[in-house]
Amino acid sequence: MKGLALMTTLLSGLCALSSCLPHQYHLVNEPKTWTEAQRYCREKYTDLATIDNMEDMNNLGNMLAANNISSGVWTGLYSKGTWRWAVTHIQGQVHFRNWKDGKPSMTGEPPLCASLDSLTGSWEDQLCTTTLKFVCQGDTFVYVNETMTWTEAKRYCRQHFTDLARVRNQTENQQIQEMLPRNTNVWIGLLKNPWKWSDGSKSSFTCWSDNQPDENGLIGECVASVIITNMQCYDWTCDYTLPFFCYSVPREHLVRMSLTRENSGVDLEDPAVMEAILQQVQVKLREKGLTEDFQLRWRKQPDGMVFHNEEDEE
Repeated sequence: MKGLALMTTLLSGLCALSSCLPHQYHLVNEPKTWTEAQRYCREKYTDLATIDNMEDMNNLGNMLAANNISSGVWTGLYSKGTWRWAVTHIQGQVHFRNWKDGKPSMTGEPPLCASLDSLTGSWEDQLCTTTLKFVCQGDTFVYVNETMTWTEAKRYCRQHFTDLARVRNQTENQQIQEMLPRNTNVWIGLLKNPWKWSDGSKSSFTCWSDNQPDENGLIGECVASVIITNMQCYDWTCDYTLPFFCYSVPREHLVRMSLTRENSGVDLEDPAVMEAILQQVQVKLREKGLTEDFQLRWRKQPDGMVFHNEEDEE
C-alpha cells in the first residue's frame, strides 16, 4: 500500500495455547482401541485428552452426560508395557501373578518393581530404588543374600546367572518361597513402566478410583486410563474398543511490527489500512515458505488502540 513502509518485523514471543489456555476437548463417540484413538486424535486434533484439573474433569463429565454415554471413555493416560518380566527368553507362562490383596497399588513417575514375601509367597509393588535381597534365575532359582536396588540385582543376576527370577506358576512361586529365610522380602524380575500422558504432558492430576490402578487380570502390552460415568478412572487393557476424548489447542504467534509512515496523513487505525497491512504481511510470510493455513489479526492494547508512536529518544 502506498504511503506505508514496513521497516522491521520483530518476533517478540510465542505462546502455545497448550500452556496458557484451557484445552478444547472433543468427544469422539466411535469405539476404537486406545492406540487407534491416539492415532485419530493426532490426525484430527492435537492428541488424546490430557486432564490438568478438576475443572477439566467437570467439562468432560458434562460432555458425557449431554451425549448419554455411560460406557467407559479413553483418556490419554497410559502405561506402555504394563507389568513385564525382565527375562523374556525363558519359555512358559508369562501372565502368572500372585499379588497380595490390594496390590499393586503404587502410582507415580518412578518405575515400579515386584518383590516376593517369604511369609505368604504373595507379591508387592515397590519403588525399584528400594534395596532388597533377591532371587536369580539360572538352571534353578538362586537366593542372593545381598541387598541391592532392582536394577543392581538384575545386573548381578545377568553377570553371574541368567537374570532375575521369572515366576511362571504357583509351583515355582512356592519353590522360591520355601528357599527363603523367614521374614524376607526379595526382588523378582517383574517390572512396570510409569504412567504418563500421550502428549508428554507433566500433568500430575489423577482421577483414580479406590484401589486403582491395579491391573489385576489385565493382559497386554498397554494399559490405559478410562473415565467411567462416576467420573473416576480405571485401568483397562488398550485392546478394548471405547469412545474417547481428544483435545486441541489453537496455535497463536504473537508478533510485534515496527512501521514507518511515508505519508503522515495515513491513519494507521483506519480498518482499511490495517487490513492492507495484514495482506502485505501474509504475502511476505508465504514468500518465506509458510505453507500452513493461518489467520492474521491485530491485537488491541489496553487503551483500545493497536498502534502507538514510539517516543523519540533524547
